[in-house]
Amino acid sequence: MLKIMIGFGLIFCSICSCSISSSHLRKNLKTVTVKPSDEQLIGVYKPDVTTIQNLPRYGIQNNSSFRLSKGGRLEYRQIPIRILDFTEDRKNNNTLLTGQGEWKINDRGYIELDLIFKLDENNTLSTPMVLTKQLDKYIIYYFQGDPNKDSVAVFIQE
Repeated sequence: MLKIMIGFGLIFCSICSCSISSSHLRKNLKTVTVKPSDEQLIGVYKPDVTTIQNLPRYGIQNNSSFRLSKGGRLEYRQIPIRILDFTEDRKNNNTLLTGQGEWKINDRGYIELDLIFKLDENNTLSTPMVLTKQLDKYIIYYFQGDPNKDSVAVFIQE
């Protein structure tokens, strides 16, 4: 009987943790199913408060941002390399990236935003990010492993 009670307790805790850990995945989000125009996506994207609070080991800060501009131009500021590159995360590399790159929209049955970071003259880092929308704001999600374990960096269009 005790084993059954423990089993139910573990299942209950597991279910609760999934719903609580995903709490910053905003309500009323709409999956982007139609490719938006570049003009709709242009703007500055900053991390939400929950991302900053829940992912301190990655070094995401209030001033971390992406700026999407016309012509596929990307400017990024104070973006931790370890959220973009698992190898650097394993090395505990706390480097914050600031620079320029490119962005483009891909339609793979769902709409995805590819950000290409130019790290230096010969090295780039390409990262696909999920694009969603709430009301008139686009939201960029970057999953670092299992999205049910609160390892999602959320950047909201200002």
